[in-house]
Amino acid sequence: MKKTRGAVLVASTGFGLLAVTADPAFAHWLVTGVGTGKAVTGTVAAATSLTVPAMSGTNVPVSWIAPVAPGGGGTFRYYLTRTAGGTTTTAGGTCGSASAPIAATSCVDSAPGSGTYSYRVVAVFNSWTATSGSSSAVMVSAATRLAFTSAALSGTASSNASLGPVTVRLQNSSGGAAAAAAATTVTLASTSAGGVFAATPGGAAITTVTIPAGGTSATFYYGDTKSGSPTIIASAASLTSAGQTETVAAGAAATVAAAAGSAQGATVGAAFGTALVARVFDTYGNAVAGATVTFKAPSSGASGVFANGTGTTTAVTDASGQATAATFTANTTAGSYSVTAGTGSAAGATFSLTNTVGPAPTVSSVSPNSVSRRSSYTLTVAGTNFRAGATVAFSGTFPVTVTSVTVVSATQLTVQVSVPSYASTGNRSITVTNADGTSVAKSNAIAVTN
Repeated sequence: MKKTRGAVLVASTGFGLLAVTADPAFAHWLVTGVGTGKAVTGTVAAATSLTVPAMSGTNVPVSWIAPVAPGGGGTFRYYLTRTAGGTTTTAGGTCGSASAPIAATSCVDSAPGSGTYSYRVVAVFNSWTATSGSSSAVMVSAATRLAFTSAALSGTASSNASLGPVTVRLQNSSGGAAAAAAATTVTLASTSAGGVFAATPGGAAITTVTIPAGGTSATFYYGDTKSGSPTIIASAASLTSAGQTETVAAGAAATVAAAAGSAQGATVGAAFGTALVARVFDTYGNAVAGATVTFKAPSSGASGVFANGTGTTTAVTDASGQATAATFTANTTAGSYSVTAGTGSAAGATFSLTNTVGPAPTVSSVSPNSVSRRSSYTLTVAGTNFRAGATVAFSGTFPVTVTSVTVVSATQLTVQVSVPSYASTGNRSITVTNADGTSVAKSNAIAVTN
């Protein structure tokens, strides 16, 4: 038996073998005997359209298109070779061998090891063989871990997953890209109880994404109703998990609440002991920083003024969403009322306050305690419980005229008086009345002389 190179073989009438050589195939013919005969000619073509992925995990899928059999009939079988770094070996897995070729036109080369490979298909027809051209290169890289390759997210609180897209990728042990050997389910989680994931912006909530066989990555979107710095986690069986910290800020102000200072009272004319504190929240209950809150007291009746001397003031919320108003002082009218706090279109807060009646004043002395007609004096009144708005009056038919009263402190008043020429002489009593109506009278407080 003799093997010669050729795709077209012709047996002549007579003795011997005539071989016409060409590249596509190998065959052998054995001719013996004497006489005339008839030869059949044919060509064995190679498989075409050899297809491999650009990247693969542990196994490499390969497919091709079968050649047409010589003479239009017969069955081809196949086996594959792989080449890496100039070395060619027979492919493994379901890709056959020279001694056991396969009938299928696709196969999977199992675990060739990390590297870059090209493949060829050897088509076998009877005793003929034809080798295809080389496939494109395929990089085999086994995945060992997951990694986020998109930038960290930053956005406002929302119940919809609209931040992203976030890309989670397979990587090998060196951090290079790797392909999934089989469809890989990636489980998504967040350290925030308000975290939500979706496959599309604002889409239905999901808890997993899938990296298809041969694929390298998957994408998703994230949302969170809780402000802060949540960490999102991607995990899959047998792979090292990936984590990434995101930034979620509070949304627009939606409500304002009274955090401190409500339901308290102060004596008329005195400052309230607890500052009025409002807290601003977004729709999801997150504290809103940097919001300007306006505090406003009633313009008449029982009310009060802030440190700026008016019934309105503003304050900006801090990192915890709190805005603290300046000192608030009750006016001279006793009674209950409300101070409001609001920002923009957000629902406002109400502080319930009460101006209470204080203890009655007392008078211990007036100095000087003797005045002359046709004169003006500055009197100093000593006592207790003097409050803003206090008034002073002296008894007598022809009065000692009070021109002004200054509340120096709770224990001292300065009173400007004028004594007319027709004022009757003798002792006069003094009456001090606070703005809340409490008063005291002291007899023989001063004496009027000629």
